[in-house]
Amino acid sequence: ELCAREVRHTLASALRIGDQALTAGDIAVLTRTNAQAFEVQHALNGHGIPSVVLGDQSVFLSTEARELGQLLSAVAEPTQVRAVKAALTTELVGVSANGLDALERDDREWDVWTARFRAWNQLWMQRGFVQMVQRVLAELGSFEHLLALTDGERRLTNVLHLIELVHAAARGLHLGPAGILSWLSVQRLDNSQRVENVQVRLESDERAVKITTVHKSKGL
Repeated sequence: ELCAREVRHTLASALRIGDQALTAGDIAVLTRTNAQAFEVQHALNGHGIPSVVLGDQSVFLSTEARELGQLLSAVAEPTQVRAVKAALTTELVGVSANGLDALERDDREWDVWTARFRAWNQLWMQRGFVQMVQRVLAELGSFEHLLALTDGERRLTNVLHLIELVHAAARGLHLGPAGILSWLSVQRLDNSQRVENVQVRLESDERAVKITTVHKSKGL
């Protein structure tokens, strides 16, 4: 909290670097551990100061990778009740725990949802991954769900990046639904087989305070 207040005070002090006003993107915070880095980020968020934790975290280790996997699993196997329930409670779909409880007691509404997943499954089989996932996210209003969250911009960027990577793998390896789910599972679990260029990306990171550990700060 003291660090966040110092950053806020510095940004409000009208300091300049040459002819340019000091911005959040000109500031870096070094910490001893990753845990401290995320604590600083949380404190900065509380003051409305944009920040990004730099490191080697793969987009496949993000919450969005897990949730995209759950959504794709339900689309690939729409008759699997457990898979559909798991997909419904992701941020990509946005059904709350109370909403899921009500859904389980409403056979008609449950049938509506399973019909949607079956239709998406058919689209995947007939038109391919990209056509399917674009339709799914549009019909669900997933982008709106994500952007309504505090860190929505980053979450949305992660989802778009993941779709790009999955599409490249599906096209290059000629993967169908089962193959894509297997490939995505490997990327999330096996460091040795992850594709290159999976660093979490966001253009607005350039305008944010950089937070990183001393160990990873070489060349900052």
